[in-house]
Amino acid sequence: MPKKKSGKAESTYAVLDPTQEEIRIAKDMLKPYYLNNPDKITDGEDLESKIDGIIERAKIGYKYCPKTFMGRIKAIAGLNVGLANVNWGKKQNYHNVREAKIEEALNEKQEELYPGISAQELRKALPKDERRRWIERESYYRKEFDLNNASDLPLLLQVLTEEMIQYRLILKKLTDQNANLDKQMSESYTRLNKALENLGITRRQRQLLTQETEGSIAKLAEILEAKKKKLDAIREKDLQEERAMTELRKDPSVLEKIPAELREITSKAMTMEDWD
Repeated sequence: MPKKKSGKAESTYAVLDPTQEEIRIAKDMLKPYYLNNPDKITDGEDLESKIDGIIERAKIGYKYCPKTFMGRIKAIAGLNVGLANVNWGKKQNYHNVREAKIEEALNEKQEELYPGISAQELRKALPKDERRRWIERESYYRKEFDLNNASDLPLLLQVLTEEMIQYRLILKKLTDQNANLDKQMSESYTRLNKALENLGITRRQRQLLTQETEGSIAKLAEILEAKKKKLDAIREKDLQEERAMTELRKDPSVLEKIPAELREITSKAMTMEDWD
């Protein structure tokens, strides 16, 4: 029997059924690679579609393809050629995978933000670290406050813009001891505070709103208590009248003690109650 020829490639190939863990590892390897090499993605093709296509092709196989699933993934993506300076198994791999996961989390969080094209372009125009900060801050504002995408949006964008300016100025001041940025920081803070006031979400405005709400609740409780006392008095009066009428029914002679002008009215009242 002839000895089986060794080597990664063969003229025949088998369809593979990779585990979910193998697929996850493949995605974690491919995402940072394509994020760092966007030119490898053709126009009209998104990152997820690109990776899914590579995984499906690796499952099916092709002529002279590697035997293993990961070998096919690397061969299809071209990770075995021209990437000698990239070490996918050590520190660089960890960094890229981590960056890819952060990017994925930001994209998910961004879906909760204003979906308009103008807002998306504005976020994309920022450097990566500032874009992360912008998305995180916008997400916090929308979570903590009831903001709409019509009249509130321009004010929210102004708030986020001034926060980004403050962020840059603070970094500059911390890294350059000779930088004189007090005037710029003061002007930016004034604009920021004005935008927050226009949105109605400054600390002072929130405290006033809380006080007004508490005052309204206290006033409402006072009104309800007064109404309750009034109702209790009416009930007590009705009860006394009912007791008096009961006594009259038991002893009609009591009518003789009532003045003549009231006697007829009382008699009619008793008669009407008897009808009921």
